[in-house]
Amino acid sequence: MRKFLLILLIIISHSVLADDYEDQLVSFNFQKIDVRAVLNILFELPGVNVNMVAGEDVQGIVSLRLNNVSWKQALKIILETKGLTMQREANIVKINVLKKQRVEVIKLLHAKAQDIISILVAKNISVDERSNSLIIEDTKTKIEELRKVIKLLDIPARQVLIESKIVLTTPEFSQELGRKFSDKSDDDQYLLDDNFIVTLPSQGKRSSIIGVVIDSKKNNLLDLELLSMQSEKLGKIISIPRIITKNRREAHFAQQLKTNEITLRVTPEITPDQAISLALSLNFNRNELKTNIVINNGETIVLGSIYNKQGKLSKLPLIGKLFKQRHQELLIFVRVKILK
Repeated sequence: MRKFLLILLIIISHSVLADDYEDQLVSFNFQKIDVRAVLNILFELPGVNVNMVAGEDVQGIVSLRLNNVSWKQALKIILETKGLTMQREANIVKINVLKKQRVEVIKLLHAKAQDIISILVAKNISVDERSNSLIIEDTKTKIEELRKVIKLLDIPARQVLIESKIVLTTPEFSQELGRKFSDKSDDDQYLLDDNFIVTLPSQGKRSSIIGVVIDSKKNNLLDLELLSMQSEKLGKIISIPRIITKNRREAHFAQQLKTNEITLRVTPEITPDQAISLALSLNFNRNELKTNIVINNGETIVLGSIYNKQGKLSKLPLIGKLFKQRHQELLIFVRVKILK
């Protein structure tokens, strides 16, 4: 026995059957004995036909002096003294540290409590929407674990600046921009059908800037080209809407153009490598264009449509010239930038 064990006296007051061992009287006199050792002694007494399993966190020193107390009462005193709990299954007794419940309120600074609670794995957790707080009832250890997870999740939502330019111009100017800003090594060209852009490979030169992704280093050059367009009366910038939206949240633009409304919806998603995945939807003149594209931070994607075109009367001999109308292209430049 350990040197801290001074006296061990076990008195069994009467013969004990296997079913009534809890009533047998025992006496202990221990000074600074390991709690696991005294539990082993208690469960190894004659007539105690029960197996005992103690958890790893059952530890510490205990001093006992008990005289003629029942086996059941002795076990209860030991458990209460060391803050232990007992669970019995058939002839097996499991002993573990009693984990005391506590209630803690954690106020969130950035994320919504209702969004966070769907991620956390905890039994007793609720939401106070008024204060945007989580109310957790659990053990101290579990609450500390949850607090670490919540800290990782409760971060400001990243934001994206979306700048757009809505431009009406001539097909010639659109083609000139396409030649200046398109990647010459890219053979996948874009053509226009009667209403919207279609992604078809073309054998000739690029017919428009529509569909081009402009590198962020060329943004200033693009702005100068559009100013030059206006000064030379080759087109006009109708509007320059700007909006900031949260990551994965839709931004919405609407612009009235005579009898038609231009509607642009942009949903950005910042990728792990700091690129931006864009879900784009353009509605104009009863036509809709939807596309998904991944571009780098600060780049510009060009969308567009034919604004007006020559009607059938323009093909009539002699008088057809009276009905001729120059084609115009509607260009929409969408530039996205991650805000720090």
